[in-house]
Order: sequence, then structure tokens, then C-alpha cells
Amino acid sequence: MEIYYVLVIIKIVLLTLEVQQVVYMRLTGTEMFSGILLTAAALASGRSQSSEIWPDKIIEVQPLGSGGNIVWEWHAWDHLIQDYDSSKANYGVIADHPELLDVNCGSGGFGGWGGDWMHVNGTSYNPELDQIVFSSHYLKQFYVIDHSTTTQEAAGHTGGRYGKGGDILYRWGCPQNYYRGTSADQVFYTVHNSYWVPAGLPGAGNIIAFNNGGGRPDGSYSSIEEVVPFSNGNGNNILNPGEAYGPDNPAWRYTACRFYGSG
Repeated sequence: MEIYYVLVIIKIVLLTLEVQQVVYMRLTGTEMFSGILLTAAALASGRSQSSEIWPDKIIEVQPLGSGGNIVWEWHAWDHLIQDYDSSKANYGVIADHPELLDVNCGSGGFGGWGGDWMHVNGTSYNPELDQIVFSSHYLKQFYVIDHSTTTQEAAGHTGGRYGKGGDILYRWGCPQNYYRGTSADQVFYTVHNSYWVPAGLPGAGNIIAFNNGGGRPDGSYSSIEEVVPFSNGNGNNILNPGEAYGPDNPAWRYTACRFYGSG
């Protein structure tokens, strides 16, 4: 029997908890929470601005009475790269590492360089592939990571079913984030609620997400995008050297007159 659990995105700001958003996913026997953690170590990470940053994390909780046990977790902060400060260990060529997040990509919310860096707003689990997809409001992409890892492996770059630890397996929607595209290649203009189409439904294994669409070159309007991830059929995504993750365009799109949510 499938059970619906609640995912809560939480900000921790100066020890004050603020529930920001609630989304849902279907998972048997466990709950997943997407959390946001305040950090004061922005400059130590190679951040080009002296400002706070709230990197996201995903926590899997096994329910136990009125509480539960954390059985797995993944932190975005473990998978960073930057090309601003060569004295830092995570310095590198961003285009050579699409599996990592550029800590200087995006300006965050709440007025320019705000701390709300990623603003994850949707997660979905694929039990066949044992992968998680999540969407990022401010980075304008969705990302796929490996759930088969241990928590220790999820903090590194090796291990798990796909051999890459907690590094990004696939990303789509804004390839200029990792210097393998331009603004002409951007599809998402704020993205919400990435969702894996379940087995047994048309398009099973594809990823659907809501595209708010504010600021598109052809005018502001919203759409729903369905993407067929480039893979070899067993969850290993195909990435050609120097190119962005495909496909170039969604397989299906829905839009309608006056169908617009600004984000």
C-alpha cells in the first residue's frame, strides 16, 4: 500500500525555525524532508560575495511513533565548485564538472545576494532507478541524485549504484549554470514541483515540472514541461564532452491562454 507523506522545506535563521513550503511525495515506509540550513561559511567556500547562504539538504526519515530516525541524507554543500578563488580546495573549471554546483551561480532571493540560494521546492522519488529529482526555484533547473548511496557516500563523489556518490547525475533547464550553454538554451524561468512520472502511466520515467515562465524572451506565460532524460535505459545519463545534458527541448508542453503563475 502506498502512503502519502509530507515534505517540509525549513529555513533555520538565527535559531528561528520558519516553515516555508510544504510539498508531497509518495514513498513506502519512509519520509523525505528537504531542509535549508543557514551557514556563515560562504567566503570559505569560494563565494564571491560576503553574504549568508542557505544550502539545501534532503533528509530521509523512518517514522517511529511520534518521531523518527534519520536513515539517509544528502547535502548540496558537499558538492560545490567555483572559479573565483584559486586558494580554495573546490576551485576548478566549472564546465568540466557538471556534476557539481557552482556556489556563485544565482544571486538568491530576498533582494539580490540573499541567503535563499537554491530554494528547493519539489522532490520526487523513482523507486525503479533509486534516484531523487528535485527542482530549484532560483537556479532554474531540476537535478537528479542517487538515493542508493549510504549517507557517507552521499557526502562524497564515489559509491552507490551509479558510482558517483552524491554528485549530480543529471540536470536540466538552464545549462549556462555550468557553462555549457547560453541564455538561448534556457527553458525554465523559475521551476516548481519536479515530478517523476510513475510506472504504469503514459510517459513513465519522464520528468514533469511547472515552468512559471516570467521573463521569457517571447513573453511571460507558464507551461508544464515533460522531459525525457537522456540515458542508456538503466538510469545512467548520457553527457557528451563539452555539451549540455539533453534533450534540447521538452518532449511535451502544456500551456493555455491566461495560464500564468509569476512564481
